[in-house]
Amino acid sequence: MKGLVSVGLFDVFKTKKSVPSTREYEIQRHDLLRHYEILKDCEDLINNSPNFATVVSRYDLMLDELGYFAGWEAYGVDYLQQYGFTFKTPASALWKTSFDGKAKFLNSTVDRLLDLEIDGALALKTKSGQEKRMLSWIDKMQGVESVPVDTLKYLSTLPVLDALREPKVLATCRCGVQFRCRPHAYQGY
Repeated sequence: MKGLVSVGLFDVFKTKKSVPSTREYEIQRHDLLRHYEILKDCEDLINNSPNFATVVSRYDLMLDELGYFAGWEAYGVDYLQQYGFTFKTPASALWKTSFDGKAKFLNSTVDRLLDLEIDGALALKTKSGQEKRMLSWIDKMQGVESVPVDTLKYLSTLPVLDALREPKVLATCRCGVQFRCRPHAYQGY
């Protein structure tokens, strides 16, 4: 790391950059666009993927991409705008909120995936097979790298065998949409 600082790789965040030439502009815009596409892909996957390891790894990648855009904010509020990128909330604030809320988000993801796993377990014929599948699922979730300690604690206290026997009930989210779910996952509604 010491060598990187001495060659000036981090000076990019210290100095104000002038307006680039047309070629430099297109190269930079293409690079920013690629990072933005990765960011949007991460957002989609963390909200919809049925694979917990994918959600965790893409959440970390999303933090990296937000950090990338936050670094360009050091040039000033207009820097990203000149390339056609405007965030409603500054990328640095999004990064902090996302970093601080990682465990809470992953806990809600566990609830979402638990419902899917219960549906799969209930397709098995025997009660012991259903229970083994649920316990195996918890072990698999706890083995995923980069999971925050709070989420690991949440997983260890999750009453999966009780949740396996919960019937689906009709619930209404804060936005007014009704859906069927198991009570363990939507306690706040």
